[in-house]
Order: sequence, then structure tokens, then C-alpha cells
Amino acid sequence: TPYEMLRSLVGSEMCIRDSANSFQLSNVGIDDDTIGSVSFDGISDRLDIGGHSDFVLGSGDFTFECWIKTDNKTQDGGINRRIFKLDGPTAGSALGNIAIYVVSGTGAIRAKSTNNPDSTTVTGTTDVSDNVWHNITLTRSSGILRLFVDGVLEASATNNIILSANSGSPRPRIGSDSGSAGDFDGNISNLRIIKGAARYVSNFTVSKAPLEKLDGTILLCCKNAGSATASDVSPSCLLYTSPSPRDS
Repeated sequence: TPYEMLRSLVGSEMCIRDSANSFQLSNVGIDDDTIGSVSFDGISDRLDIGGHSDFVLGSGDFTFECWIKTDNKTQDGGINRRIFKLDGPTAGSALGNIAIYVVSGTGAIRAKSTNNPDSTTVTGTTDVSDNVWHNITLTRSSGILRLFVDGVLEASATNNIILSANSGSPRPRIGSDSGSAGDFDGNISNLRIIKGAARYVSNFTVSKAPLEKLDGTILLCCKNAGSATASDVSPSCLLYTSPSPRDS
């Protein structure tokens, strides 16, 4: 087979990871034919990751980044369509949660972290619902939360909220809010979370290479054209719920 499979039992689930890196970005632009991504149809597709203390970001520095492509900026079930939630099963307003999503109507990216009743929101300016690939990056450095779209800083705010949902064992969710509402409609690729470091604090040139594991990486996934649930880095298995996300 083209992939060397590494299998390990995590609880009662079989976790399958592909050692081959099938995601590539052209050196001169983005070519849909060479992109490994996970496709979400906007109707209950989601990736869930088992709870783990590695996902506790606390009040320290971090970097979240991924590529997305969507042409949908409507709400789903009255909720903005989620790209990522630090803890999927709990509400977005839950203690120590953070959500990144597409704002209905404007198509802008918004990130909101919550320590009920306090919250911090940063909202971008670019309409990303143009069915073109966009790089989405969120960093926190020394208490400043910064949102970048395609390497351009679009919003920032003071943020010292302790991100430690689900009693210190967050369960990340990709592509949905509740599993039946707020479902992302499009593709997500090369999603990476780095704990303890903010890689960007000002405008930067977006890399045209696949994201790799760096010091502090706690999640690196959605980059394998052969498997929606494959990950380069994750302390827990990625699981899909029917109707399942499709490899693309």
C-alpha cells in the first residue's frame, strides 16, 4: 500500500495513523489536485478527538492554524458554522472553551474564548466564503490574542482566559458546534495547534509547504488524502460521526 500504517489501541478504539505525508502545496500557489484535506458537507459531519490534558492551553501562549475553503456563510441551526472548538461536547459559553468560526452574513472569521461570564472575541475583516483556500491563524502571546487571515493581522484583544474546558480534559471538535448545528460546509486542511509558543505576532508570509510537527505541537491533522482521521500528532484518536467527513 502507499501508506505505512501505525496502529495503536487507545481504550477500546483503534487509532490509525499514516506515516506518509500526502498533503502538498505548490510552491507557486495552491493546487486543489494536490491538497489533502477533510471535506465537511455542512450536515452533521464532524471530527471529534478524545479528551486529554495535553489540550489544556491554560492562560499561556499558543498557536492555532489551518487552511479552509468554503462558499457558505449562512448559519446552520441558528449557529455560526464552526471550524474548531477546544471542547466540542460543551456549549461555546462553557468555562475555559474557545471556538473559531465563520460569521454569518459577513463571512469573516471570529474566535471567541469564554470563562463564563467573561469572554474575549476577535473578528476578522476578510470574507472567506469565496470558495478559495484561506489560511486561518490564531495566536496568543503574553496575554494578547491575535487573529490572522492569509498572514494579515485582522484583529487583536487582551486575553488571559484559562482555557481548560471539561475539568482539564478538553475534547476538541473540528467542523461542527453541537454535531447537529453549526456544521462547517467546506474543506479543512493542515490543522495544527502548538502549545506554549505564539509563532506569529505580526503580519507574516504564509508557508506554501505542508505544516510539520514543531516543538510544542499537540495536534496536527486533516492533511492526509487517504484518511480523514489520520494525524501526525494527537494524544487521542480522531473519530468521525455518521454521516462521516470525507477524505479529499
